[in-house]
Amino acid sequence: GKILWRKDVPPRLPESAYRGGNSSRHGYASSTPTSDGERLFVFFGKSGVFCFDLEGKQHWHKLVGDGTHGWGSAASPVLYKDLLIVNASVESGTLYALNKNTGEEVWKLAGIRGVWNTPVLVNAGDKQELVLSLPQRMLGIDPETGKQLWTCAGIRDSGYVCPSAVAHDGIVYAIGGRRNTALAVRAGGRGDVTKTHLLWMVDKGSNVSSPVYYDGYLYWFHESRGIAYCLDAKTGKTVYEERLNPRPRLMYASVLLADGKLYCVSQDRGVYVLAAGPKFQLLSHNTFADDSSRTNACPIASDGQLLLRSRPIHLLHRQEVMVSRKPVFSRDRHEMSAIRSQRLQRHEGRFLRAKEALPINVSPAKPAPSLAIAPFPAASLPNKPADADRRA
Repeated sequence: GKILWRKDVPPRLPESAYRGGNSSRHGYASSTPTSDGERLFVFFGKSGVFCFDLEGKQHWHKLVGDGTHGWGSAASPVLYKDLLIVNASVESGTLYALNKNTGEEVWKLAGIRGVWNTPVLVNAGDKQELVLSLPQRMLGIDPETGKQLWTCAGIRDSGYVCPSAVAHDGIVYAIGGRRNTALAVRAGGRGDVTKTHLLWMVDKGSNVSSPVYYDGYLYWFHESRGIAYCLDAKTGKTVYEERLNPRPRLMYASVLLADGKLYCVSQDRGVYVLAAGPKFQLLSHNTFADDSSRTNACPIASDGQLLLRSRPIHLLHRQEVMVSRKPVFSRDRHEMSAIRSQRLQRHEGRFLRAKEALPINVSPAKPAPSLAIAPFPAASLPNKPADADRRA
């Protein structure tokens, strides 16, 4: 857990304002970094895309737009050969492909609006396609050139789509929308493929968290209903739809598949562990007695351990996660209400003291996005397959 290096990036102001409530439950560095084993690529929204080496030295910086949104920015960069692909929907309504060595623009595709998800690379015959889930349509793109290859009916929401699509054996699976939609479409078509390549579409889904594919089934957790879903990936038929107990409240993190288990993190009620299979089995519900902080981040698995990001960063052995079927720590509604009230009072106290210390007509600057790197040997960096079965 020792920090090896840390870089603070000066923000480009004005940034999106924290409005309170659920809109402020994130930071200015919400996107997941990616690495080719030699360099680290990070996306800080309006402040731009950065490339560092693994010792923390900055190699290049590229701006991709000035737009902001009250929900912030969340899409993560994707590597394809020598390209770094960035969804700058919030910043400029544009999908960019940058040279990963120099940061220079190679191609861009406009018209990417209301898209908070990360593109997915899909094997389509002997080539790869880049697929993005937009409001009301799926979009297939040539990652080499940025040329649009195909479109298909998509998530039935005219405003925005948050969950990232996943792919397996040339089939793309997507969920999302406030009305909730799940669908499967075969990649490799040309033009409008709704009538020829759309395999199924059902009124199930989640508005925020992304799904995972495993062994013929599609899994996800609804962001607010506290329900776990399993669908037959071939037909879209619901295999199970079960409520979690204890109730998780909000779940914005995407499900992680590891060691034959499904791990999903709630914002403030711990981690739920399910068996990855067509029978609903809640194996464990775990919390930290000394940490009640909120998290929206998906955990990752590395060398038999889970890394979980909240305010403090936790490292867990998977065996330790499975020690008990009973909750280790759970607060009831009244206790949580009292804790929130105490936090609000402390926050208001700090704000008033800070305000009194400020000179007239001076506002505090926005905090700089920050990147802190803990030990993670380059040799153990996960190899992301081109046709990955999971995207955070």
